[in-house]
Amino acid sequence: EQRANERRISGAPSGSGDVAASASDGLDFAQRDPWDVVEEIWDTTLAAIESSDIAKLEDVIILAREAADTHRDDPVLRNSALGCLSRAHDAMFRETGRVEHVGKGVEASEEAVNICPLTHPDRLIRLCNLAHILHTRFQISANTNDLDRSIGLLDQVLAISPLSHRSLHLHDLAVSLHVRFEAMANLGDLDRSIVLKEESVELGSPSDRPHRLRSLAISLHTRFGHTANICDLERGVTLSRLFVLAGHQVLQLCTPTHIDRSRYLSDLASSLFHVRKNIADLNRAIELGEEALTLIPPNHVERPARLSNLAWSYNDRFDSNKNIDDLDKCVTLGEQALALCPTTHNLRLIYLAHSLRKRFRRQSDIADLDRSIQLAQSALQSLPPNHPRRSYCLDILSLAQLDHIRAVTRQNSNHDCAFSTLSIEDVISQLRNAANALHSPSHVRLDATISWVNASTDFHHQSRFEAYTAMFDILDTLVTRGHSLESRYSQLTTDGWITHAKGRIADAVSFAIAENRPRDAVVFLERGRALLLAQVGHCRMPLDIIKTKDATLAAELESVGRQLDGLLASNIKPTDFTIHSVANDPIAQSMRLTSRWNALVEQARKLDGCGGFLRPTPFHTLQHGAYGGPVTFININHPLSHAVIVVHEGDPLVVPLPHATPKVVQDLTVAFHNARHQHVSNFYSALRTLWDVIVGPVANRLEPRLSAGSRIWWCPSAAVAQLPLHAAGHYNKSAPLHMKLPHLFVSSYTSTL
Repeated sequence: EQRANERRISGAPSGSGDVAASASDGLDFAQRDPWDVVEEIWDTTLAAIESSDIAKLEDVIILAREAADTHRDDPVLRNSALGCLSRAHDAMFRETGRVEHVGKGVEASEEAVNICPLTHPDRLIRLCNLAHILHTRFQISANTNDLDRSIGLLDQVLAISPLSHRSLHLHDLAVSLHVRFEAMANLGDLDRSIVLKEESVELGSPSDRPHRLRSLAISLHTRFGHTANICDLERGVTLSRLFVLAGHQVLQLCTPTHIDRSRYLSDLASSLFHVRKNIADLNRAIELGEEALTLIPPNHVERPARLSNLAWSYNDRFDSNKNIDDLDKCVTLGEQALALCPTTHNLRLIYLAHSLRKRFRRQSDIADLDRSIQLAQSALQSLPPNHPRRSYCLDILSLAQLDHIRAVTRQNSNHDCAFSTLSIEDVISQLRNAANALHSPSHVRLDATISWVNASTDFHHQSRFEAYTAMFDILDTLVTRGHSLESRYSQLTTDGWITHAKGRIADAVSFAIAENRPRDAVVFLERGRALLLAQVGHCRMPLDIIKTKDATLAAELESVGRQLDGLLASNIKPTDFTIHSVANDPIAQSMRLTSRWNALVEQARKLDGCGGFLRPTPFHTLQHGAYGGPVTFININHPLSHAVIVVHEGDPLVVPLPHATPKVVQDLTVAFHNARHQHVSNFYSALRTLWDVIVGPVANRLEPRLSAGSRIWWCPSAAVAQLPLHAAGHYNKSAPLHMKLPHLFVSSYTSTL
């Protein structure tokens, strides 16, 4: 191979035409030097790979097989012929997509490694070839044994690699470790991958640097998603920006037909929008993605990934500009990717189902909805019961089915399809299962739970209260499990979990009031408004309190929590794998970790004063907070707001606030802000409105129960927390004293019961 390369570089005659021409006639090794023939076969192989000449590759496979069979007694010649045969089969698979070439390539590579002496100079390249083609077979079959073997071989390669090639081998091993992390969720693989990629960037050539930077940025972003280490996020963003700058320079050096141009185009396209977040870069990303697609042959192994990446760029642009042509393009590309990729690629099924449902909601073509349901059901059927991705599948499927029920009901027609018999009970059951799927990531379960809340509200289903309770339970898990105070605050603000659920919290309180369950309304109010303060500030019962009681237990809780969240989140990513052994089974891992987590939580609850760890505080405990005076919550919601007054005995008092709409409250906050720079009469006017819409109804309810000068407590949240409730009243000369709160009660504020 080396001599063939040297001859091609020097421009010496290759003789490849003679070798190719002899494919149909066989090789006469008796008439020629066998090494000359093998070198010419190598020469033809490399030329065919570079030119993507399938006919030449077919000739090479015949000749290399004949050469290997002819020289069974000469291990050196046979080794070289087998190496050539393996390369040719691998190239044929990449050009034609015919899977049988991968298996034959593995067989040839394995024999080449087995007969190659440990000290032979060809051993390094034989190990590399076998590792490469095993990785390729893993991508097709998702058999993790192939991936493990590939990584083991690459470790051997790294041990004997000369310094001049070390950067390449470091990166190959690092990429394989990252892939195994996505399949197995072992953070050790990801940590080692990052270390190896960092060394590869330092040792690599300038032309390799952009691609290596991009690869390192991906791993750092991935680790941030599992450990919430803000340093990883910041470094990842910085490296992505460097890649965008360097990537443009590399593309200028690549000719239109350069073999690596498609890869750089695809990487640059996927980085542009996510780094800079503007529509111009999204347009540029689509242009680059289109060009990358034109450079990939129709049956190339990487074509489905290029199609999927481009499809989601069009999806992102549709979300930005609402141009239906972009969504049509997204669906078309998604269907093409699905036709080429293995059926085990369930995320492509789900993403396409999601896009089709989105198009239905825009165009009302029920055929799109039928196809969406079909794809989501296919994805669900491919997943075992406890698979981490199952909650995501159930949510997407249920949303499409709900749209179908609404569409059929609205049209009052008997739509002739397999989904005409869908019932709301079945869909609610699916959403309940998705919300309670403990082996799925908490943020995915939260999405499913909010879908459950919405469905039970729209269809007046009896499970609505249960859905709200599940939502609060999952929110507690999101802000507690395995993260420090700082990282929990970062997650709550950057990922928008609180923003996502905030409106539903007010709805939950209103629903409990409407159902004449004021005690539950107080529990919901406390859990919702204290979610940020109690978990990040006052810490009702988070991991940080456990640390003061039992540091060893807290450390194990943190470790298991991070492993569990890392394992579950990694299996929501678009990675294909199937289950082959208990030791390597991510479902078995998640079940073991979940069981251990639950045992540790029970152990923590036995610590002194920690019985409420990860449990909602019951009303009878919350009521103790009212011993020093009644505590008033204000729940602003549409169509009706309420004040809920917790008293030290009996049920809470519920006071309707019909005029305290969200708009009125927002206008009041603006009025008080502006009154600082206006005439004092504006301030008094705002205080009068505050009394009329919020404070007055509460004071009127309390006045018969309390003596003048009694202490009352306000527990405000959201926009109400910006209002001077204690000063509300009518301050014109003719107004009676009982319409001025300071003349009735002494007000204090609290952040939580």
